[in-house]
Amino acid sequence: MPATTAGKRPKESRSFCTLPPRGSIQIKTEIRDQMHLTNIANQLTDRISDVLTGFAGWLNRFGETSWDYQSFFAGPMGGRAKALYYRDRLIGTVAVAPMIFCEAFLPSARRLFHHPIRFPIADAHYAMGFAFLYEATANSSHLEKAVRLGH
Repeated sequence: MPATTAGKRPKESRSFCTLPPRGSIQIKTEIRDQMHLTNIANQLTDRISDVLTGFAGWLNRFGETSWDYQSFFAGPMGGRAKALYYRDRLIGTVAVAPMIFCEAFLPSARRLFHHPIRFPIADAHYAMGFAFLYEATANSSHLEKAVRLGH
């Protein structure tokens, strides 16, 4: 048996190729993955910001009033055609058919039947959207718009 000196550790052999400690490869992979996810998140944030900015611009240009598919029947002529349809299906079908055709193939004809109106559900969605934009950006104009739309 070889003699050892008490309290001294035997010398470790060293090789020319030393591998990193076992966990460092995993840590490097996790860091790379985290950087990749951060990059994707930043790209998504930029894209979402572009979409929201575009939508806010559209809303400013277009306005907060609109038509919907019921606009054909909201005015006096459409209302009478619809009432006729419920009284007499055959004659009423002839009366509403042009409006149904326009609804499907020429939606811009809505302006001939009724004026644009505000829809409370749209105002609520706009207000929530601008409130969220305010939270994300701290831009007070978004909060002002949210409050105005919410009333």
